[in-house]
Amino acid sequence: MFRLHCESSAIQIDVDSVYIHLLRDTQIKDLRSPVVKSTANARQKRNWESGWKNKQTQRGTDMSTIHVLGRMVIISKDHVLLAHEIGEKHTFLPGGHVEYNEGVKNAILRELKEEFNGEGKIDKFIGVIEYSFDYKGEPYHELNLLFSGRLSNYNYPQIPKSLEPNLEFYWYPIKKLKEVNLLPPPTVIIISDYYKKGKTGVYVNAVNE
Repeated sequence: MFRLHCESSAIQIDVDSVYIHLLRDTQIKDLRSPVVKSTANARQKRNWESGWKNKQTQRGTDMSTIHVLGRMVIISKDHVLLAHEIGEKHTFLPGGHVEYNEGVKNAILRELKEEFNGEGKIDKFIGVIEYSFDYKGEPYHELNLLFSGRLSNYNYPQIPKSLEPNLEFYWYPIKKLKEVNLLPPPTVIIISDYYKKGKTGVYVNAVNE
């Protein structure tokens, strides 16, 4: 229990109450110690997170399988820069996972630096692709946020030198993107429409496709 004091009254209330508002012209002082306040806040946060996870479990959704990725569409002289994981049969756009408490744009710029020391500048938001598939027997659900952008230290035909041994990068003609198994699949159309028509603000649902 903790005690709130005002000029005209003293009120006792359970420590787990979230907020109390007295609609009077009076000053209220919370006399809880910093330790008590911290403990109560931590408990409220745990209860909220637990409730949220339980709701997701009841809905049949495992939150650990949902991923947010930022991707950059880098176009130079009718070519777009692609990434390829050596040994795999598909390609993808430069970028990657958004980390906790990191904005999508910051994640893209960080990934470019980590992947090939790319000095990037983000221009426009192009769209979102929601995509799900099975990866090594496990469900995988991702949100890909696509932005246009450019590099200050690489242009076609310069090939970025990968800093990661499992990745390689190369430029490919936009009109031939269907040849390189670019994932997620709707990426090909989105890039083409953006390049030819300037189309942005696109949302594509490719879940279970």
